[in-house]
Amino acid sequence: MQLIVMTALTLACCFFANSFLNCAENKLYKKSLTMKVLASACYAGVGGIAMTGCWYSVFGHLIFAGLCLGLAGDVLLGLRLLYPKKSGAYAAAGAVSYAAANACGIAAFIGLTPKVLYVAAPYAAAGMFFACKYLKKRKVKMKRLAYLGILYELLLLIMGGCAAGGAVFAVSPGTILFAVGGLFLAIADNLLISDMYGTGHSADRLRTSSILYYSARIFTAFSMITLFVI
Repeated sequence: MQLIVMTALTLACCFFANSFLNCAENKLYKKSLTMKVLASACYAGVGGIAMTGCWYSVFGHLIFAGLCLGLAGDVLLGLRLLYPKKSGAYAAAGAVSYAAANACGIAAFIGLTPKVLYVAAPYAAAGMFFACKYLKKRKVKMKRLAYLGILYELLLLIMGGCAAGGAVFAVSPGTILFAVGGLFLAIADNLLISDMYGTGHSADRLRTSSILYYSARIFTAFSMITLFVI
């Protein structure tokens, strides 16, 4: 029954995410925010159910907390389009919420095995190098949000590196799924940042970013219920 409900919520997430993108492309910002919140609530719902079936409760609680913080970040980021005069404030608040979500992921994997840090350090260093090259190419200028953006990016890549480390030192379907999700999330966020603060908006870039983002969140949610030793 759990898997049936989780699958139904996953399909609902896909539906609402597609509706969000269609509304955003047509500049129906209020409706797009509603659809975005519903899509995010669906992945949080999947996570909530998966948490109850996670054998390592600390890991499950931290990852679910991260998903809820991700939901809060989605709402805050969506509000910047409704209130353009406070766009910077909402973007900053959203970045803080996402950063806290990444911190939860880091703590979860370190709790699983501290060995993940052996992979996290080089992963984050390589990720920052390629992210900087890409964002520079896209002429991204975040101005006052630059330092916050760097901190967020670093936490995101450390979290992704910890997930990759988990797939190496604590091999299970869940850690592998999370590692893929962490990579998707890093790519999605760099595409989104370049679209928000770089030169030239692209509907295709936003759509690709959103597909990767929601896929990452769903993978993260399912990682909890598939966290078992092979």
